[in-house]
Amino acid sequence: MAKKYNILIVDDVRENLILLKNCLESQNYNIRSATSGQMALKTFMGKEPDLILLDIRMPEMSGFEVAKILKEDAKTADIPIIFISALDGTSDKVDAFLSGGVDYITKPFSNEEVLARVS
Repeated sequence: MAKKYNILIVDDVRENLILLKNCLESQNYNIRSATSGQMALKTFMGKEPDLILLDIRMPEMSGFEVAKILKEDAKTADIPIIFISALDGTSDKVDAFLSGGVDYITKPFSNEEVLARVS
């Protein structure tokens, strides 16, 4: 039986969380979600996810700040982060990779692209 991977989705827009959750659950991924960077960091007190889908622009704490905190902690440093953002400038993408991201998906996203990049 194939392993069910755990994915944490972090986005302050509930509609995005629902779309991503439905897309990924259809492929048997276990999904947890958070609506802020601070909430996401608190979820790590439980089981660490296998992958994080992380929005960049959120109130209080940006996705870049969340990634920096995660990458500085030995327990979470190796968790891959895919940034998902409406920001599509080259500098935004470079900043995402420099802050520890392994991939970048621009909004609006398609389910097919999300599934291809997650797998």
